[in-house]
Amino acid sequence: MAERKAVNKYYPPDWDPSKGSINTYRNSHPLRERARKLDKGILIVRFELPYNIWCDGCKSHIGKGVRYNAEKSAAGKYYSTKLWKFRMKCHLCPNRFEIQTDPENRDYKILNGATRKTETYTAESAETIELGTKTEEDFDPLRQLEKGTEDKAKASKEAPRMRELIGISHLHRDDDFSANQVLRQGFRKRKREFEEEREERFAKNIYFPLEETEETTRERDRDEFRTKRLILEDRSKKRVVSTSKVRSTSIFQGSASYGLKSGKSQKKHEVRVSAVAKRRRLSSP
Repeated sequence: MAERKAVNKYYPPDWDPSKGSINTYRNSHPLRERARKLDKGILIVRFELPYNIWCDGCKSHIGKGVRYNAEKSAAGKYYSTKLWKFRMKCHLCPNRFEIQTDPENRDYKILNGATRKTETYTAESAETIELGTKTEEDFDPLRQLEKGTEDKAKASKEAPRMRELIGISHLHRDDDFSANQVLRQGFRKRKREFEEEREERFAKNIYFPLEETEETTRERDRDEFRTKRLILEDRSKKRVVSTSKVRSTSIFQGSASYGLKSGKSQKKHEVRVSAVAKRRRLSSP
């Protein structure tokens, strides 16, 4: 927990470097409360249970991975390797138990205060592969020499087949760099051809169609739909205007205008009528 605490330290006004470090000046240890039993060779550390245990005091089950503030102390040596002992208090009762390192078996062993939970299982129940156990023949030097000779003979016999398999593997092996290089060269070539064709078309003032994609197709269909809708709306408006004009005009307007002529047509009509009347007078007895 020391790394979570403040790094800055308070230096009182009467302290100077000639008095040593601030810990020496205050007569305190850098590890603070963890080193309160350091004079007895005990250091307080955070210890995590390596396996499931039963507490002998309250008979409670304590799971693997539970952490405690343990008193770490030296407990001898196994050859040149130090043995460490961890003493901690159960969090459910006042009982204390001790666990010691076991380098001979690459494990931890309980000295007192608790009992290790026995967990037996088979390879089938654990869904794992059962590894074979070595016999005395496996440690026999003559047997190992004989086995090595057999392996060399088998290797020389299978060498042509291995070379064939290696060749097939090389043929089918994926070379990411080469594949990527070929792909990029193809992209560059197509891009260069595209640019040359576009420049040639622009020089000749030829329409260069855009590349057809799903987005451009969708946008084109949308524009066509909008254009058709505008045309239909314009036609419907014109139809409404013409219909309203017809409804508001009198049906006799055409005949009245036909009977009342004006201008040159009226004069011609009068001349024609007078000529017909004169001809009738002349022809009458």
